[in-house]
Amino acid sequence: MPNLTEIPCVECNAGHLVEMQEDDKAYCDNFGTDFIMTGKSSFRYATAEDRIKNNPGLACISSGGKRVSASAFVYRKKITDEKIVAEIRKIPLVKADTIKDIDDGSKYEWVQVGQEKYGRCMYCVKTGIRRSQTMGEFYGGGIVD
Repeated sequence: MPNLTEIPCVECNAGHLVEMQEDDKAYCDNFGTDFIMTGKSSFRYATAEDRIKNNPGLACISSGGKRVSASAFVYRKKITDEKIVAEIRKIPLVKADTIKDIDDGSKYEWVQVGQEKYGRCMYCVKTGIRRSQTMGEFYGGGIVD
């Protein structure tokens, strides 16, 4: 195992990694950023995807059924039935940036409404709130133009 105190933290440039925890992670002694063990003596900085996988409380559902943050660029679970879409679109639209706890999976379960690029919105099946999409939801797994 490498000497962790020799690996600098990319986030703060002041701290260094501290000893391994049981979950195969190391943490910056100054900033707290987590690092993932990739081999017996190798590490990499944790990515946004790693953090999403380790946080089951997130409220958006991907097409694969996993929970993801509202800002992640992945395909979403969709409601495409035209009659249901028309009914949901009658609900007043709330701006996404006004929902501070948008990723709270205990409160919300967001699904995409519609398939067209510019007319889509997000709907919470738990609360009945309809909101605009975040940038990650808008682009999804598509090409950023």
